[in-house]
Order: sequence, then C-alpha cells, then structure tokens
Amino acid sequence: MDASNTSFPSTAWSLITKAGVPNDEGRRALEEVLTRYLPVLQTYLKRVHRIHPQEAEDLLQSFLADNFLKNELVTKADRTQGRFRSLLITSLDRFLVSRVRYDYAQKRDRRLNVNVENAFDVQGREPEAKDIIEIEWARATVAETLRRMRLECEVSNRQDVWGIFNARLLSSIFGGTATPYSALSVEYGLTSPNQAANLLITAKRMFARSLRAVIAEYVPDQSSVEEEITELRNILRNAGGE
Repeated sequence: MDASNTSFPSTAWSLITKAGVPNDEGRRALEEVLTRYLPVLQTYLKRVHRIHPQEAEDLLQSFLADNFLKNELVTKADRTQGRFRSLLITSLDRFLVSRVRYDYAQKRDRRLNVNVENAFDVQGREPEAKDIIEIEWARATVAETLRRMRLECEVSNRQDVWGIFNARLLSSIFGGTATPYSALSVEYGLTSPNQAANLLITAKRMFARSLRAVIAEYVPDQSSVEEEITELRNILRNAGGE
C-alpha cells in the first residue's frame, strides 16, 4: 500500500475564498475544493448512511450542484468559526433529509433505500459520523504529508532520505519488515550503517516539518498546530494505526 498516493481533503482557505467568486478563477478553485473533499464525503455516505456507491455518487453530484453552485456554501465558510469539513457534513445531512422528503412527496418509483423517519437522524448518528470523518481526515492528513515529503526529496535529489524512511518505517507500518541499516548503507552508497541511521533522523524531522505545514492549512492559527498534532495521533491510535 502506498499511502502517499491518497489525495488530501485539506481546507485551503485561499481556495475556499476564491471559489465563492463567480469567474473563471473561482470555478477552477471550486473544482479543486470539490476534488479534495469528494472522497471523504463518499466514504461518509457509504459508511454512515449505508447508501449504495452508485447512488452515493449521484447524490453527491446533486448536493454539490445545489449547495456549492446555487447556495454558495463556500461563501459561508469561516476558518475562525470551526472546521470546514464539519460545515460540509452538516450541510450534506440536511440535503439528504430534504431529498428523502421530496422523493416521498413526489412518490417516485426510484427512492433512496432508507427509512425516512430514522435514516438521517443527525443527532443519533453524530458519534459514529464524527469518528468516521475524523479517521478519514487523519489518514488523509498523513498521506498528504508523505506525498509532500516524497516530492521534496525528489526535488532536492535526496532519494536516500526518502528511501531509508520508506524502508525503515513505512514498510513496517504497512505490513512489511524494516530493512537493516547495513543493507541500506550498501544500497545508497553510504559509509556506514550509522550514516543510514542519521539519515532516518533527518527524514523524521522532514516528516514533522511537512506535517506541521499540512496542518497549518486548516487550523485557525499557528498556535493550534501542536494541539492538532496531538489530536491526530490520538485518532490514529484509537483507530488502530500509528
């Protein structure tokens, strides 16, 4: 498994602001925002509301058209008033309630396969929904951090840093075994296993720096970064990941 290929649904607040402007730049920003958030919303519909994947995709297209393009949901986002993903989920739940009621009122042959009285009880589903969204967010945060770290290593021609990080840490996390430092020192033409160990320290520092940069994109201010890192660790630990 290569987690670095996973897209990150981060709240790039400059994009959110641009997306509310009705011009070509706004449309491009909106497209990027939606691309980032669609995977998390799809997971939410399938796992929380138990909606078939194809129907979930159709619902999301309607939701995005109604809420982003018509109601300008993005213009209501305020980074000082809470997380953008929370605003999205609340709006999606409300859209689903309205959609179910409309379908039943119109007596359509093709209805959502749900119980209109209970399926979209937002309060009743809140703990489960929150857990799923937070876990998906946390995993995607790490994945985006890895993607950026790998890109930085490629641009700076430090494949040895990424290679040792991948061989010592990522491979074991994703079910493999850590490569011995002695083998890594030979593979990357290093003078000793100790040099390989020192490069792993460099890699860990690079990862920590990238993680802080990613988190800084969606927290209200820099003082919240460390708090978010602690929360991220707790979410992944409780979900069975490190």
